[in-house]
Amino acid sequence: MNFEYFFRKTDEMLDDYMGKSAIKGFYGGMIAVAIITLVNLFSKTPYEALTIGLALAGLSALEFMHYLQCTMDIKNDGH
Repeated sequence: MNFEYFFRKTDEMLDDYMGKSAIKGFYGGMIAVAIITLVNLFSKTPYEALTIGLALAGLSALEFMHYLQCTMDIKNDGH
């Protein structure tokens, strides 16, 4: 794991970019939970549908983060 990004000096553009990324991530996760839950409401109870929605949306977020990390590693290696 590359820890050099934890010690970077921040500027206004980086702060603005991180804020926008956090907003997009939050809304994307909430939309994914809503869609998965609504789809599962047709065949499951509301509790089961919400549990499945939270689990699958969390897994999809982890998979997307893994994808981003792999693409950043490839770009940093120069391949």
